[in-house]
Amino acid sequence: IGVNNRNLSTLAVDLQTSLDLIEHIPDDVIAVAESGLRGPGEIRRLRDAGFDAFLVGEHLMLADDPGAALEQLMEGCAVPRSSAPRGSGRVTVKICGITTAEDAQVAVAAGADAVGFVFWPKSPRAVDAATARAIAATLPPFVLRVGVFVDATPEEMRGVADEVGLDVVQLHGSEPPEVVARAPRRAVKAVRVGPGFRPEDALRYDGTAAALLLDTRVDGDAPGGTGRTFDWSLIRPVREGTSYVLLAGGLTAENVGEAIATVRPDGVDVSSGVESAPGKKDPAKVRAFMDAVRGRR
Repeated sequence: IGVNNRNLSTLAVDLQTSLDLIEHIPDDVIAVAESGLRGPGEIRRLRDAGFDAFLVGEHLMLADDPGAALEQLMEGCAVPRSSAPRGSGRVTVKICGITTAEDAQVAVAAGADAVGFVFWPKSPRAVDAATARAIAATLPPFVLRVGVFVDATPEEMRGVADEVGLDVVQLHGSEPPEVVARAPRRAVKAVRVGPGFRPEDALRYDGTAAALLLDTRVDGDAPGGTGRTFDWSLIRPVREGTSYVLLAGGLTAENVGEAIATVRPDGVDVSSGVESAPGKKDPAKVRAFMDAVRGRR
């Protein structure tokens, strides 16, 4: 069964068409994604969703070197398809703390669903809006652009979101539900988990935030990116009591499989766990993390 990503009435191309329809294709039927494929990151993402084959025409015909373009596309097929059955609840991945276009492309090529830009000045991964805008312009449309803010006003977030072209805002401070409700984009509310954590601290945001992100609480004012895990059993009531949960806090290629099996999150968020230094992503660690999430190890 082939899924054409091109609207034959308008000729517009949207890879989300394939992602929306894959769960309706039985596992014993070969699934083919057609049109709009221009890079290995797109191939990897569609393979992870369950597609077996890909139809590419225009991209190769317009390439200066079709052979080189095909070789680049084939990089997306260099790893096995995800072992999860189609429609089984694919875990999304956000690579956070992106500071350069090169690191953004590493995340895209590995198959990340989203990249995060940190707009908290005290972070070693902080970027300004102009830098984030330039990086965001290099991303394919299917990769979400997420802005991370700490106790910013809705107006401040809106200004940055409009300038950069953010799809999602992540609120990583002590913002109350009424501020989350006024966020200028779909909002992810981060809640820090540690000793004394109460599930109601997170659940009070359900209904105002599109998703809850559960991260590690540490001493000091660092809101995230600490590289430390927390006791995942503490958040079981949150997982059972809200519709969309993202897990963060000290995740690496070595522990993310266990984290997914224990928490059953809808998505995972990683930053320091795929770095060679704060703000510098390690391509090998990014690929290993993605392989661990997708069950390819």
